[in-house]
Amino acid sequence: MAGGTFTAERWRALVQAVPDTLVLLALNGQVRWASRPIPGVGVLHEGDDFGNRLGQARSAVLRRIARVIAARGTEIYRMRAGDVGLRITFSVVEDADDLHVLATCHDDTELEPGSAQLEESNSANAEIERRDSQALVQERLGNLAGGLAHDFNNLLGSVLVNSYYLSEELPEHSELHEPIVEITEAAEQAGDLCRQLTAFAGQGQMRLSSFDLGSLCEDMLSELSRGHRVKVVAQLETGALVHGDSRQLRTVIRQLVDNATQAMGAKGGRVAVRVGSEVAKEHQLDGPAPGYPPISGRYSWVEVHDTGPGVNNELRERIFEPFFSTSPQRRGLGLAAVQGILRAHRGTLTLNAEEGGACFRAWIPHGEGVEVDAVLTPTKELSGGQGILVVDDEIAVRTACGRVLEGAGFTCKFASNGREAVNLFESLEDEINLVLLDLSMPVLDGNAALYLLRRRAPGLRVVMMSGYKVGINQMGATQDEGTTAFLHKPFSPQILLSTIRELLEVS
Repeated sequence: MAGGTFTAERWRALVQAVPDTLVLLALNGQVRWASRPIPGVGVLHEGDDFGNRLGQARSAVLRRIARVIAARGTEIYRMRAGDVGLRITFSVVEDADDLHVLATCHDDTELEPGSAQLEESNSANAEIERRDSQALVQERLGNLAGGLAHDFNNLLGSVLVNSYYLSEELPEHSELHEPIVEITEAAEQAGDLCRQLTAFAGQGQMRLSSFDLGSLCEDMLSELSRGHRVKVVAQLETGALVHGDSRQLRTVIRQLVDNATQAMGAKGGRVAVRVGSEVAKEHQLDGPAPGYPPISGRYSWVEVHDTGPGVNNELRERIFEPFFSTSPQRRGLGLAAVQGILRAHRGTLTLNAEEGGACFRAWIPHGEGVEVDAVLTPTKELSGGQGILVVDDEIAVRTACGRVLEGAGFTCKFASNGREAVNLFESLEDEINLVLLDLSMPVLDGNAALYLLRRRAPGLRVVMMSGYKVGINQMGATQDEGTTAFLHKPFSPQILLSTIRELLEVS
């Protein structure tokens, strides 16, 4: 280049000469670098969540990142930051090694009121702001629901384990059996409600496999028809492949059919279940669910169409509210949980409501592959004699798990956080065969503790547990499925013992 080498100092001077703020974003919406403070927002630091700093929903920023990456183009967003008007242009920055998004933030405060440019901006932003508001509310509700479910699951874990333990220890004809069974059943029902909360929050445990939606629905047909005064008919296209959690998608289909039969009431009617796949544009994916639709692409779908009264505009605005139902007998999160599951699969739910029926369609990104069936290994008779380190910040959980494990012949050591666990393992490594490790703890969490434990003992057997429902692939990068298992709280003593035994038997 004429004038000498284009040095880092020259690049820095060039960037500083640009009057706009340049913000480099990772694909998860975190700030990697910023050239200067953003007017009305302030200084950004590496690791900041860009959406949170702007006062916007994180999902809204991720949505724009997904759009510009898919189109390899740009997207402009205008917003207010206090008294400052900002125009933010999102664009892709790609090199041989990585992919980022550049957010160019321009101060638009000086636009004349009533100008055509400002009026056009206001009109375009009205719908964006409405959706951003919906996405922010949904995100906050999801965080609240997930946090509540986590805390309740911790408490229920202790209740269930202790009630099962008492039931096993009581004499056969004790009069205390009946109230203990009632306690257990109530705790299990509370656990079901917590699972609905985690589904609504989009935090459901994901056991991923590739399968055909048509085969899944065909397998469910007899179940879907049972107990309803309706006729369930199916038109199931082959080749509607998805990569997801078949149990969660069964819940989606079951809930949609239940809603359809409830809508038709006592007189009954007809429910049609269809399966297919197609390349869908964004407007086809834009339904009544809060927030933004997924990006355009190839999707597989399952559709449930009833012959009921349909869904009017007033109901359309409320059907995704948690616990909303037109039937006083209905309970649970309903379509809110359905949308949470689909959102976790990067899909959505659309509605075609008309007089004489409603047609819900669940869209899931198309996935190549063949169905993978789970293979259940028979559980061998449980025995102890080995050392287990139980790590949880809740003393009730540590005590309950220790009581069950020691009752089965295992020798237990206890720690209340990850740092204690690592220190204890370093001093007693020869006595510990497996670690039962909570995921969310103070001082040092489960992921960090697992990393340190595996660095010292790469083949160490570890059972992770949490009141949140997370998949094994979300628990850091140090896991090997042959030496790591996951338990979702609450769990029964039988599940705890069988999981530990199966993991210890892995050669």
